[in-house]
Amino acid sequence: MTRAEGDQWLWGSKSCPDADEFYVLRPQLRNWFGIETNPSTHSVPSIPILLVGTLFPSSSLVFDVFLNNPSAASLPLLIVYKLTGFLSPLCFKGYDKLTEAEKIEWNNRGFSTFHALIVASASFYLLLLSGLFYEDSQDELIINRKSIVSNSVLGISVGYFLADLSMILWNFPALGGLEYVLHHGLSMYSIFLSLISGQGQMYILMVLFSEATTPFVNLRWYLDVAGRKSSKMYVCNGVLLFLGWLVQSKIPNS
Repeated sequence: MTRAEGDQWLWGSKSCPDADEFYVLRPQLRNWFGIETNPSTHSVPSIPILLVGTLFPSSSLVFDVFLNNPSAASLPLLIVYKLTGFLSPLCFKGYDKLTEAEKIEWNNRGFSTFHALIVASASFYLLLLSGLFYEDSQDELIINRKSIVSNSVLGISVGYFLADLSMILWNFPALGGLEYVLHHGLSMYSIFLSLISGQGQMYILMVLFSEATTPFVNLRWYLDVAGRKSSKMYVCNGVLLFLGWLVQSKIPNS
């Protein structure tokens, strides 16, 4: 299925003017999100489409699976969440002794770490290795530069923040208070704005690169809950957390 055919299939009309950047919602999905949009003027991409459509911009899988089931866009995060809960008892005998709230947060930090590793690595590549944002690599202004990879990273992050915010609200306030809701809301808004406008992605990627320290923050929590706060691993992790923060704060400015 071509992109033009997909647009016609979605809207029941000819190709949408925004098809080069995003897939748009089918009528029932627009109703699901409470969005009323005229395809002849502009389109509003859904969160699932941002997460998956950017990864597979020419795949009919986007139409056949994810448009029929919006929740499927969170499938990778759900898999990591479930895998964390499955593997943790095998690696840590005290997992079964945790309270239900601690198990939820334990698993939640699993897909938090997964997201951090992906976006931090991708941001490092895009900012320093790809040449996308090198001053003389393109005639286009740096603020307007983007690529399929950068769109994918931003789309994945929107999906992550949406999934994490859903868990925070569902278990409120066990996983975080109003400050977390505000943080995630502003993060989604800024990333979403950059994604649909195609502008300022370099600055968003600089912020996402700071996720490089998240695995150390999560490991610190894991060791604390496991009763290993006085261990050498806890101290080493603290040192690596400081060094990681120092490096990630300097690299984007280099």
